[in-house]
This record gives sequence, structure tokens and C-alpha cells, in this order.
Amino acid sequence: MASISASHSNISIVLDVSETYVNVPENYSDVSWTLRMVRPYQIYSSASKSYSVNINGNVTSGTVTVGGVGDFNIATGAHRIYHDGNGTKTIGISFSQELKLNYNGWVDTLSASGSMTLSNIPRQATITGANNVNDEQNPSMTFSNPAGYDMWAELEINPNNTHLFGRVIPNTGSYTFELTEQEREIMRSYIPNSNSATLRYLIYSNNKQWVSYIDKTYTIVNGNPEFENFTYQDTNTDVTNITGDNQVLVKGLSNLQATISVSDKMTAIKESTEKNYVASIDTINQSQNYDDDNDIVFDLGTVNVSGTQRLNVRAYDSRNNSTLVYKDITVFDYSKPAINLTAERLNNFEDQTTLKINGTFSSLIIDNLEKNTVQSVQYRYKEKDNSTWGNWNNVAFTINNNEFLCTDVIIVLDNTKEYDIEVKVIDNLSNNSVTTSIDIGKSIFFISSNLKKCYINDKRVVTEDELSVYQDFSSPETVVGELFGKPLYRQVLDLPLSQNQTQRFSVPNSNTFEVISKLEGTIRITAPHGWLPLTFFNNQYVFCFFNIGSNLLEVKSDWGGNRAIVIIEYTKTTDNVVSL
Repeated sequence: MASISASHSNISIVLDVSETYVNVPENYSDVSWTLRMVRPYQIYSSASKSYSVNINGNVTSGTVTVGGVGDFNIATGAHRIYHDGNGTKTIGISFSQELKLNYNGWVDTLSASGSMTLSNIPRQATITGANNVNDEQNPSMTFSNPAGYDMWAELEINPNNTHLFGRVIPNTGSYTFELTEQEREIMRSYIPNSNSATLRYLIYSNNKQWVSYIDKTYTIVNGNPEFENFTYQDTNTDVTNITGDNQVLVKGLSNLQATISVSDKMTAIKESTEKNYVASIDTINQSQNYDDDNDIVFDLGTVNVSGTQRLNVRAYDSRNNSTLVYKDITVFDYSKPAINLTAERLNNFEDQTTLKINGTFSSLIIDNLEKNTVQSVQYRYKEKDNSTWGNWNNVAFTINNNEFLCTDVIIVLDNTKEYDIEVKVIDNLSNNSVTTSIDIGKSIFFISSNLKKCYINDKRVVTEDELSVYQDFSSPETVVGELFGKPLYRQVLDLPLSQNQTQRFSVPNSNTFEVISKLEGTIRITAPHGWLPLTFFNNQYVFCFFNIGSNLLEVKSDWGGNRAIVIIEYTKTTDNVVSL
């Protein structure tokens, strides 16, 4: 409602305007108005006075007698106002009332003008909801259409202004697209490399003047390619000649091949395309691209695990949808023959050499029949520095279950030379060999007549005099542990010693000593005493001590002597504490 007014002294003229009805489909409002006069005191006049009312250009005029006292309606009316195309409307309102009288002063005419905004009438159709949909369902939406216009609805995949197809839809508030199979194929074809997309619902109304849309998710379901079969075989004829069956494998020997024939190739569905195959077994994994014209062949090589193994072949389409086909294959356990070989000279010295050979081989039972056995055991040898081997020689053997045991082999090898010996065992499936060496013949004990020396196991026996004269026991400073949180060092000193004299020696690095933890040794005293421990002779005749203050090591032998071996262990003042 809107009101405008004009006054003089106690006289007022008022125009009241009200919106009484709104028609949404036809986009108009009905308004009514009243022009009234307020006169609290007597007006003395019987003359007719003119008035005029303008409502949005609709003018109403007339005359009225204004004499008297109290309020009264001068005139009333009603008009139909059509809104603008967008449903909005603002109207102008005005009035004028002629008085031409003296009422506490002369007044000629009272007038006023203003505006009034009418209700906003919705004109746009709007989508209020829609469903996520897969490619086998029908898209459905709800909408409002307050103007009741005829509407056009469309669908769009991954919005790019490419509208797939449309429908004229009724003004029922909801609509479901009943898709044909051809329309479904069109929608799928827009996403050949993905299983999902954005589906945009659109509606137009009022001759496509207004548009509304909402985005939902569109998915491909049940889109795995069609793929059902492949074949495989062991292509190692050396193995299949033994097993008699190319549908079983032998661990580490069989060569596994899988084949997808043209007749067994995959078929991509729902507007995707064929992409590739992946074959796998154990740790083997291979991929090959799709070929429409030729067989797909996987050379998978050897399988290195036994038992029942699953060979998988998976077919992929352009959306990475896949279908798996598998076959379980028996893989028989197998290892090359295991060989135990020893070779020894008689008395570890003579020419006569004995070879002892035994070992095991893998049992291969197929259809309750043993398919494997040892065919031969052979040996050969050569001099160490000669690269040419001698001929192979057969060795007699016996078999017990899956073990073989050979008769000892006696050969003659010059005991002044070194030899290499090789043994080879051949079974039905493969072979294996081992090598050992024979050293020059050596006696346990012998006397050299020209050197006048004795030897044990090829090592010369050293006499006491040689130990005194030739062996140097000195060793440099080394770390042997820790003491009080600091590194513990050790030195071994081999010191000359004069008879009946105290010898003083300055120890290297002695200025860094902090704690002496060990001081002991051995001194060679003249006969009949020989080598004696220093630490057990703490008397005035034989002693050893270290003076930190003077940094001197003193060794004394009043009994005579010529050599002392002294062990000293110590920490240093300059070392850091060890972190535990």
C-alpha cells in the first residue's frame, strides 16, 4: 500500500493505493485507490470543486462538494497494471483537488505525487534438483515454472556448449529423459577414455529467453571389455620330451608362452576402444598393445617357483576397465644335481690321489612315473697353470631313491704340481659341475738336509736362539679399549739390556700419559734362568717401573741379561672422555 497527501491548515487530501491481486501466469497486478478528504472543522462551501487522480497514466477526474465537517471519500477506483517482461513494476501516482476558498487563509488547490513498487512476479523457470545417473539409467530432474511457459530441456556431457539432444517438456514440475539406446551410445561416445563425466541438465522457457541448469555426475557402469580365453604351453622341447606334456612346467627350465588368438581377442564395449593386455605369473609381468589382426604372444620365460601357479591375463580398454582370465598351472620342482666332491693325495703328499663323489638329483614324478634320473658322472683334470683340460672320464655310480653314490676314483697326479679337478653330473633335464684343486704334495714333518732345518706342515720350526736374535716384538701405539671413559692405549717395547745395569728408556709420547693401567713384561736372564716375567721379580735384582714425573721407563737386572719385552697400557691427558 502507498499513500500520498497534501494539507492546508487543518484540511488534508489523501490518496491511498493498494495492490489487491497478482496474476503470475499473465504477469499483471490489480490495484485499487481511494482519494479522501480530512476536515476536522466546518467548511462553509456549497460549490462543486474539481479533482483528478492519476494511477500509472490512468486518469480519473470529477467534481465534489467539499463543504461540511468530518472525513469523507472523494472518489475510488481500480486499475489492472501489467508488469515488465522480467516481472517487476513500479507505478506513478498523483492527485489534485480544487478548493478555492478562504480557510484560515486562502487555498486554491491541494496536490501531491509519488510512486509505488508492485510485487515482483517470477518469470524464469528454474531447475530445483536432478539425479546423478549412470549410463544405464534415465536422467531425471525437478523444476519450477511459475510463468507456465512451454519449456525445452537438454542434456550436455562435460559442458562445452555441445548439447546432445533436447525435449519439449510439460509444465509438471518434474521430467525424466526416457533415453533411446542410440542416445545412450551418443552420451558414452563423449567419454571414451573415462568412466565419469559432468552431466549438465538445462531448461529454457519463454522462447529460450530464460535458461537454468544444474550439474550432476554421469558414470559408466558394467563397462569391462568382453574377454574369455587364452592358451599357453611349454615351448622348451627338451623339457616336454621328458615330461610328455606341454601343459605342465618344470621350475627353472620350462619356457612359458601364452597366446591370445585373433578369435579370442577382447571386445571393448560402451563406446570405449581396446587398449592392451597384461600377462603375469609369479614375479613375471608383461604388457602388449592390442592388435586387431594378429595373435598376441607372450614369451614369459622360466618360472622359478614350484607348485600350482596362476597365470593371469588381463584385458584393458581405453577407460582402463579390465577383464581377467586366468589358468592354474602345475610347476614341478627341480634343481640341478647337487654334487659333493673331495680330492686328497695319499698322506697329503704322494702322487696317488683319491676322488670321492656323491650327491642328489631332483625326482620328477608325473602320472606316477619317475621322469628323471642320473645319466652319467664324469671327471677331468688339468695342471694349475695349463688352460687345457684333459678328456672326460666316466665314473661308475649307483642310485638309491634320488641319491647317487660313485665308486672312489684313483688317479696319479705328480706331487710336485698343482691340479684342478672338475666333476660333471648329467641327469635327464640338465647338468651341473663342481671344481676343486689339489696342492703340491706336502709331508707333515721333514728335515731339510741342505738348510739344516726342521719343518712341520711346511712351516719351519724356529729355535730359541732364533727367536731372541731375529724376532722383533715391538708394536706401535694402538687403542685396545677404554678406562675411566677415555681410550686405553697399548705399546709393546722390545728393549736391549746390559748386564748388571739399570736401563732407562724414554717412552714415545710419554708427556701425554695420565694413568698407567698395566706395566709388565719378560726379561731374558743369563743361564740358567732364561726368559722370566718381570712382574714376578719385584726385588732389588730384577724390576721394571715407569716414572710419570720423569717420563722414564726403568728396567734393571743385576743378574745379567740382554733383552726385555715390556707391555705398557695407559690413558692420555689430552683425550676426550668417551660418550657412553
